Amino acid sequence: YSANALGWLAKQFGYSAALIGRYFIFTQEVLRPETCAKLTQWGANQDADQLKVFHQWRSTGYANAIKDQQALRTAPAISGGSRKVLIDLVFFQYHRTGIARLWDSLLRWWQQTSFAEHIVLIDRNGTAPRYDKLRSITLSPHQYGAREHDIAQLQHACDTHEAAVFLSTYYTRPRTTPSVMLVYDLIPEALHMDLTSPMWQEKADAIAHANKFMAISKSTQWDLSRFYSIDTAAVTVTHCGVDPHFRPAMGKDVADFRDRTGLKRPYLLFVGSRDGYKNASLLFSAMHQLPEAHQLEILFAGGQQNLERQFHSLADGVTYQIRHLSEDDLVLAYSGATALVYPTLYEGFGLPIVEAMACGCPVVACRTSSIPEIAQGNALYVRWTPIFGRPDKVEFPGW
Repeated sequence: YSANALGWLAKQFGYSAALIGRYFIFTQEVLRPETCAKLTQWGANQDADQLKVFHQWRSTGYANAIKDQQALRTAPAISGGSRKVLIDLVFFQYHRTGIARLWDSLLRWWQQTSFAEHIVLIDRNGTAPRYDKLRSITLSPHQYGAREHDIAQLQHACDTHEAAVFLSTYYTRPRTTPSVMLVYDLIPEALHMDLTSPMWQEKADAIAHANKFMAISKSTQWDLSRFYSIDTAAVTVTHCGVDPHFRPAMGKDVADFRDRTGLKRPYLLFVGSRDGYKNASLLFSAMHQLPEAHQLEILFAGGQQNLERQFHSLADGVTYQIRHLSEDDLVLAYSGATALVYPTLYEGFGLPIVEAMACGCPVVACRTSSIPEIAQGNALYVRWTPIFGRPDKVEFPGW
């Protein structure tokens, strides 16, 4: 909010207002001089704390985010001779979203290690990326509702290639070969979605037959326990890393990206799907509250090519564009954005958060599920809450 906008809000709702340092304070009564002096000191302390957090992120946050990825350079080979790990890249058959970026990054690192000789990738009818140093085989496409056929063909592949372990990118499994399940989230369970759909039935089946579990956050580890009675001690938490490719881009490259995409104004970045629990409506609502909204625009990276019908009225008067970006352009989008706005109601991790931070992009997010675990104190948190007596307002608390 600008000072003028906050002054208007104060007048509109009967508050006295004071601008102390860079903090705008609403009170029911006019502030006394001694109170102003105390608040001035408070503001200085807040600024010092914020600067401390920023320097802490600069010194440790980025290094921690890529630590797991760097460790893969020296990953030891599996003991036990020539036994293989079969990895089903079925997720690439359906989506190229954050999970796909995670796996692509992981596989590109693995192919640089001695672990590569133990990996066999399962490509579903040519839908998976190619990796020069990783062997792959092709199987028929996955189909929901044909679970038994899929289990049989996966078991045949495991037997043929003497697999010691099977790992799926998305809820598939063989019949008898031991499987390790990487669990991303329990969003359908947490948000009371229809769990009778074939996709979620297949997920429950994979959980029931997994031999070991990994979860990408402590939040997901806890959800796996409360929804499926899996002992948290049996679940290894493996936080996602961020590919070193995500780093602050050069100014001239960002300027070129803005020219190519026609971004003439400062912009807010929204990455991924918009509907449902991804909660893009919160961003549109916030834009209508900002007096400076006409000076901003929104860049939606990913999601449906056209804006979903439910957002049409909310988008009225808001400047936005929707683009599907390459990974290189996504780095430029993060680097040039005023902020990543990530208002999702529930996540298992929140990969765009660490990607944005790695590129030096501020993050605005909701304090829910895994988000505080991943962003910690390095994001500006927002939430739905009444403000100034208006239940439809979005509150933007200070740092």
